[in-house]
Amino acid sequence: MKPMRMLSHSEIQYGLEKGNQFVKRVLESFGLNNSFTPEELEKEIRQDMVVTMQFKPEGHSSFPEKNGKKVSSFINLNGVDRKAGGTIMLNKQFPINYLREALFHEYAHIKDERLPIHTTDKNAFNSKATFEKFYMEHIEFLADMDAYTLMMPPEKLKEQLLQKAYNIDEIIKNHSNIEKSSVLQWIVINSHLPCHFIYIVLEKDAKNNIKQRIDYDNCYYDQQTDPAPFPVDTILADANSAASTALRTKKDAHRLSMINDTTSNNATSYYCYAYYEQDVSKDIIHNIIPYLTGHHYDRLLVIGWTKNYHDMIMNFYKCISQPKP
Repeated sequence: MKPMRMLSHSEIQYGLEKGNQFVKRVLESFGLNNSFTPEELEKEIRQDMVVTMQFKPEGHSSFPEKNGKKVSSFINLNGVDRKAGGTIMLNKQFPINYLREALFHEYAHIKDERLPIHTTDKNAFNSKATFEKFYMEHIEFLADMDAYTLMMPPEKLKEQLLQKAYNIDEIIKNHSNIEKSSVLQWIVINSHLPCHFIYIVLEKDAKNNIKQRIDYDNCYYDQQTDPAPFPVDTILADANSAASTALRTKKDAHRLSMINDTTSNNATSYYCYAYYEQDVSKDIIHNIIPYLTGHHYDRLLVIGWTKNYHDMIMNFYKCISQPKP
């Protein structure tokens, strides 16, 4: 999915609405209610994809690039449209979690008839439309929203957040078969409370020294207005912050972090979860940042909210976890 900082509030809410409508139609076609398990849903999707719609997933080690960008998957149609079936091509150079997301993404393309896909007929409207960059980026965003809504239903995720008192470690464990950055971004989009999210890529040289830091995403989203930039440098300047600690120790950290506002000289206390990942697949990095050419990357992911919201979460958790008289 696009970085949060590049999305508008209206775009996010529109995507959520469309994603929920899509999933409702899918569940109804499968005869599933809201009590389905992820395993049940994935079984139904694979059967629908392969048996009903005649689309066969295939993994390939040799894969083309698109505009110099690493591609995790694409669709080959058997005919001039999706009705004739086809093949979902999966790039085996990507990690298995990433390919699972890619499969759900391509399923959204073929199942959701509102989303155009490339066709073998270059004169077809769908095929022409996919060459318009702005339009195609929007379509890819909607396919992502469909896919993530299938993989992590918003209402179930919100329920988990409250049940786990926003313990992000536990939420990640519950979604261990999904790319961690996607889980965190989806939490920010669906959280009951305003969150901040940071995604930093660290390019390393041949001797494993960090030679460049790229702030791929940084935002604060309150579920009411457009995502706003979050002060990454200010967070990293505080040696005791979760983000700074994780970056220094190359280990995960979660704790209260004081963040100074340089414009007003005021400090705000945040509770943050920071995840440091070493030697992230270069294919993942080149997929989101095509201009990088290095072969070794680390990654820092951070999510958090202000202490007053954290206290509110903990008080609410105490109330719902207390045994009823």
